[in-house]
Amino acid sequence: MDKIIVEQLAPTGSLRAAINLGNFLLVTDKAQNGDPIGVSPDMASAIAKRNFSMAPLLVIFLMI
Repeated sequence: MDKIIVEQLAPTGSLRAAINLGNFLLVTDKAQNGDPIGVSPDMASAIAKRNFSMAPLLVIFLMI
């Protein structure tokens, strides 16, 4: 991926991904360490690793 794009989308060296714990279809559970489990965290990890060669920084929120 172009260095300029990476600098714009991940200026701190981490790709941030917002994870809504209120949607049970996208986040199904939590790991023992508190990390969310489900489609959204898996997609964030895959995008970060594949396109940015880094782990994502998951920003967790609950919307009810």
